[in-house]
Amino acid sequence: MSGQISDDGEGRPIPFITLTFDENKNPSYDVTEEAKEALSRIPGPISVVSVVGMYRTGKSFLLNRILLGRKDGFPVGAT
Repeated sequence: MSGQISDDGEGRPIPFITLTFDENKNPSYDVTEEAKEALSRIPGPISVVSVVGMYRTGKSFLLNRILLGRKDGFPVGAT
């Protein structure tokens, strides 16, 4: 879809997981309703990729390369 936003929201980032704390300050990670709806519309199998690391170490660059070599995915600045 090359960075365009369609009427159904496809092609734009959505939050998948939220972090909340209860009254005892216990953390809870929850999948958002918007994420559940987006995942339910995907017709085939999906893969989850997680990349962590210090800032300015190439995480966004790597994710852009994984996304079929796209250059219009995650913004990347000069190092």
